[in-house]
Amino acid sequence: MADSSSESDTFHRRVGRRCPVRAQCSSRIRIRGTEDVTEKIHTLASTLQDTNRNLRQVDQMLGQYHERAQIK
Repeated sequence: MADSSSESDTFHRRVGRRCPVRAQCSSRIRIRGTEDVTEKIHTLASTLQDTNRNLRQVDQMLGQYHERAQIK
C-alpha cells in the first residue's frame, strides 16, 4: 500500500522533521520561537546595560574634561 502524504508532511520531511500530529509540531515551533524571543530579549537587556555603563563612563570623562577646561 502506498503512503499518502499531506503538504505539511512533505514540508516537515524537507526541513528534517516530521510531526505525527499537527498540534505537536505547532507547539514545538511556538516553544522554539518563544526561546528565540527570550534569548533576544536577554541579549538586548545585556547590550542596554553595557551601553548604559559606557555612557556613564563617557559622562564622567566629559565632566572631568569640562572641569579641567574651566580651570585653565
